[in-house]
This record gives sequence, C-alpha cells and structure tokens, in this order.
Amino acid sequence: MKEFKSNPLVILKNVFFVACAGFVLAIIANFFLSPTISKVLGALTFLGGTYFAVVLDNIRIIIDGDKLTFYRGKKETHSFIISECSFHSLITSTTGDSSCDLTIKTHENDYGTTIDCSMLGRGRYLQLLDALGFNDQEPVNISTTKKANKKN
Repeated sequence: MKEFKSNPLVILKNVFFVACAGFVLAIIANFFLSPTISKVLGALTFLGGTYFAVVLDNIRIIIDGDKLTFYRGKKETHSFIISECSFHSLITSTTGDSSCDLTIKTHENDYGTTIDCSMLGRGRYLQLLDALGFNDQEPVNISTTKKANKKN
C-alpha cells in the first residue's frame, strides 16, 4: 500500500496567501466600514480560508494493490480499479507554482475524471505517477523559431 498526502509546504503557502488576503480585505473594508467590522471581516476571511486550505483542500491518495482511492479531507471522493483505467497527466508550471492534474478514464466515462493533485506538490505528484506506472522520461520541450525571409 502506498499513500500520498498533501505537502505541508503547499498548505503553509496557501495559509500565507489567505492571511495576506484577510489583511488586505480588512484594510480596504476600513475605508468603507467601521474599524471593528473591517477587522472582523478580515479575521473571518482568514479563518475560513485557513479551514479550506487545511481541512477541505487537504488530499490523500492511496494505492492499495489494484485499487486507487482519492480522499479530500476525510471524505472518499473517487475510487478506481487501476487495471481498468487509462491515465493522462498534465503539469503546468508558472513562476513558483505548479498545477498537477490527473485525468482518469474508465470504460463508463469516456471523458474521464480530472483530479487536481496540486496540493501534493510536484515531487509527490511525480512519485504518484511512478507508482501508477508512468515512465521516468522527462517531457520533450519543443521550441520553434521563425526564419527571416531574405529579400533580394
């Protein structure tokens, strides 16, 4: 049995962003509302966002033999038989942030179920792909250049 849990650094980063959002919201709300209401609004934003980042957005993926199970928080969201599925992975990287999506296609669902695995972090997501049987080859980057036309 292999288990993959959310990366604590990704969770901490999300909590930091929520803290910044609560602080900025409190400052902006202070221009329009009383200071007490703006502070309460900022604190509620921070607490709600922290709950979402730590509890609801926390994922766990378990591979037990031929069974693949996804949990969001403590609730099981998806369960698949690995041998009956085909997988497609997409990793999109921007400055300092990665989006990791795993699409699982079954015989019943031709379009597939896309699961956001960004909370695992890039390293743990690549370990998950290895456990699912993806190969270790790095993707090939294709760059195109435009040739200048020569005029005689």
